[in-house]
Amino acid sequence: MATINATVYDTAALAEAAIDALDSSIDARIESFEDRGVQKFLLVIPPTRTTLFKTGFNADVDAAEEDLWAVGGTYVFPTAEMGMEVVSSSADDTAEGTGARTVKIWYLDDEFNEKSEIVTLNGVTPVATTATDIYRVNAFRVLTAGSGGAPAGNIDIRNLADTPIYSRIPIGLNRARNSIYTVPKSKTLYINALTFSSGNSTGGTYCRFTLRAKYDDIGSAASSLFYPYYEIGIEDCPYEACLETPIRLPAGVDIKISVIGDANNSNAICTGAYRGWLE
Repeated sequence: MATINATVYDTAALAEAAIDALDSSIDARIESFEDRGVQKFLLVIPPTRTTLFKTGFNADVDAAEEDLWAVGGTYVFPTAEMGMEVVSSSADDTAEGTGARTVKIWYLDDEFNEKSEIVTLNGVTPVATTATDIYRVNAFRVLTAGSGGAPAGNIDIRNLADTPIYSRIPIGLNRARNSIYTVPKSKTLYINALTFSSGNSTGGTYCRFTLRAKYDDIGSAASSLFYPYYEIGIEDCPYEACLETPIRLPAGVDIKISVIGDANNSNAICTGAYRGWLE
């Protein structure tokens, strides 16, 4: 882990006093070393970290590869900045309704700057975003809701021409089930854990999950192609992987989980997630 600040102290007490003076949210640590026979103490302050957790879901996977998101099929990335619209499949998702009332969009512009917008829902009538510079949708959640405490319908954020859809909050849930993510500007993503599961009503369904990213780790360069970074085949079971060496992906890189079943009538219900941190 990179160090952004390190100060040498002659005693451990001085180093501990310096930690006490820091904000408690900073995960500082003390390391000792010997300098010309004298014990010294190094106060190390690591870079600021924020955790990341992305979860995806696909309710019907067959023998054609799809991406792990609530809409199903292959995810289509925007090719330019744009305005989008938010719409529900239920009239109860409105400003005064019993379902979802407002949603928040966390997005990136085409320079990968992090931005956000809150949208008040109007049921089955689309509501256009104020922002016209949306290039990547990184997160999509219900912010407030009525007595139902959750969306009464599927809530989509989509192109102003109604299609394609860029993210979906499924009915009854308060966050998008979408494994697609793009690393923001000036950040590096480290993925250190992944989970997958698959199954159906009859059992015996094999599915192959692949974590992909548009980054060539050998050439250390962004790419227009998706390269596999982790892959596992499972049948009617969950699987979890904790990585001793995290997967490192720099700013501007697109990431997704893809999955394929073993038959045209697999009807596999698949979930997956990846966890890590940004710094």
